[in-house]
Amino acid sequence: AGVKMAMDFEKSMTKIQTLVLGTGEEMDAYAEAVKRISSVTAVSATETAEGLYFLTSAGLRGVNALETLTTVNKGVALGLGESTDLARVAAAAQNAYGAETITATQAIDAFGMAVRTGMFESNELAESLGTQVGMAAELGISFEELLANISTYTKTTGDARSATTGFGGVMMAFAKETSKGERALAKVNMTYEGLRAQLQDQGLAETLFSLKDAFA
Repeated sequence: AGVKMAMDFEKSMTKIQTLVLGTGEEMDAYAEAVKRISSVTAVSATETAEGLYFLTSAGLRGVNALETLTTVNKGVALGLGESTDLARVAAAAQNAYGAETITATQAIDAFGMAVRTGMFESNELAESLGTQVGMAAELGISFEELLANISTYTKTTGDARSATTGFGGVMMAFAKETSKGERALAKVNMTYEGLRAQLQDQGLAETLFSLKDAFA
């Protein structure tokens, strides 16, 4: 078992080297960091290395990748999901919103809240979330509000994938302008541009409420 774990660890580190194209010294530093983070967070070195592989696959590098990996492992230790799933979430959030806007800790905290309040398996949301994060960021919908809405959807669907797809349809209605939509909005003195500005200033919930009141 020990030999297999060592082989799996080396396999993961080799995949990372293929992505990063780092020198031997850089890869040794990554390997030592993975072992240290594994020891501190009580998550196996192999799973930790797989988490780092997903982070580097998403373009995270150096100190940011290792800090994110530490946060991911803490989430694993708390039972929020597997390393690869949480790595997907943290990387998707930082790539969409920018590491200077949302930290790995904030992303995992928001994901953890969604897992606790929703009705779904964490891996389901982690696998489907990446398709919607980019659009949410472009529309000005915060990562926290994105997860909160999807979590609310799952209370009736029990399915994170369909909830994510459904919420994607809501966002698409704001993003994709149609002549029919323009005419309808004009009747209540609204425009697509104004709605998107309201999304960024007031958030999705307030924007939806204002639409409901306007068309009442």
